[in-house]
Amino acid sequence: MISKTQTSKKLVAWLVLSVMIFALGMPAQVAQAQSASDISGHWASEQINKWIDKGYVKGYEDGSFKPNNPITRAEFSVLVNKSFNFNETTTISFKDVSANDWFYGEMAKAKAAGYMGGYEDGTIRPNAPITRQEAATVVAKLRALEANTAAANKFTDAAMIPDWSKGFIGAVVEAKFMRGYEDGSFMPTKNITRAEAVVVLNSVAEGKKEEPKEEKVTIKDIDDQKVKVDKTEDVTVKVDPKDAKIEIKNSDDKVVKATLKDDKIELKGLKEGSAKITVTATKDGLKDAEVTFKVEVEKASTSSSSGGGGGSSSSSNRPADKTELVKAINAAEVLVPHKAEYTVETWTKFEAALTDARAINDIPRTTQSRVDEVTKALNDARVGLEKPTDPEKPDPLKDAVSTKEGVIAGTFYVKVDFPSNIKAVKLVGVDGIALSKDMEDGKFVTVPG
Repeated sequence: MISKTQTSKKLVAWLVLSVMIFALGMPAQVAQAQSASDISGHWASEQINKWIDKGYVKGYEDGSFKPNNPITRAEFSVLVNKSFNFNETTTISFKDVSANDWFYGEMAKAKAAGYMGGYEDGTIRPNAPITRQEAATVVAKLRALEANTAAANKFTDAAMIPDWSKGFIGAVVEAKFMRGYEDGSFMPTKNITRAEAVVVLNSVAEGKKEEPKEEKVTIKDIDDQKVKVDKTEDVTVKVDPKDAKIEIKNSDDKVVKATLKDDKIELKGLKEGSAKITVTATKDGLKDAEVTFKVEVEKASTSSSSGGGGGSSSSSNRPADKTELVKAINAAEVLVPHKAEYTVETWTKFEAALTDARAINDIPRTTQSRVDEVTKALNDARVGLEKPTDPEKPDPLKDAVSTKEGVIAGTFYVKVDFPSNIKAVKLVGVDGIALSKDMEDGKFVTVPG
């Protein structure tokens, strides 16, 4: 016979789950994805796609995988069981696992394989997010690694690592199946993410050690430049991280003078010829970056006149060379249909520069300096276009206050306080229990019939 307490716990769980599903518009079931929509460019995309293809992991019906979300102990056991082909089960009697739970069989496999056990209170906490130290313990057991406390003591937060997991953490780190963070910590109680779980278990299952990712400074490529004698041009250097130290080297300072001012290089033409400018960016702890671009110095426009009152000719009487301007306009117009992909601020500057460039191009006669000016402005605006960072989607239920339960006059009730942005709630009964609801100051009260 089902007790009141068991019934109340099941009712609470199903109520909250059904509200989440209704409010977020997300089905409770997930379907296997052919490819996930939110892992392109993610550091773990290769391994995630590989495991999706093998059927080890599944994405959500909206096409996402949510690689940075935590993963529960039950979900982690599913990945282990599939990747290691664990099928043998054993009898389990954990207080928080019943034969009707979807993960019952997975927990039975985990115990039979010997990589996951319960807690002293008789639970196994299948729905709790698995932490890095718990994942390390599982990995060490899967690979039968010898405990290595000394290897764990090298971390800056070694004092925060409990004795029960320290040896396991040291073992997996020494075996290169897991590693710490750049600040020297391991963060044992931090939840491991879905992406991290896939990468770690993939390396463990295939016997491949996790090699540290190469951390380096990056410099955006710089196009070759043209500058006239006695004229100057500015080139912007874009580095990541932004606080990296920038240095330049000039192959011929008799042809062009290159001066670095913060993140800009001022190029002044001295005489006709060419030179190469090498840009180096450095930051402690990261690999250096280097790019090289060519600078062509052209002869300046000159004016000449015949002696006395004879006829004269000058550059102002000749049409300006608009070759580079036309190239800049053509390159810019390719981006016009993609306006929505860029930030309003950078697109506004780009659009204004393109309008000026078109106007100068339509003028039959103008000065070469004006043509060069708008050409440079347009190229700079095009290179400076930035795409917005996708904001994290808000969770409408993250501010749900509390769940209370009790018995009034022999009738069990549940009261859940929801944030104001929840406009509708779907109540789902379990085990034949009927539900009704009343609204009291924005709070739903559910009462079994």
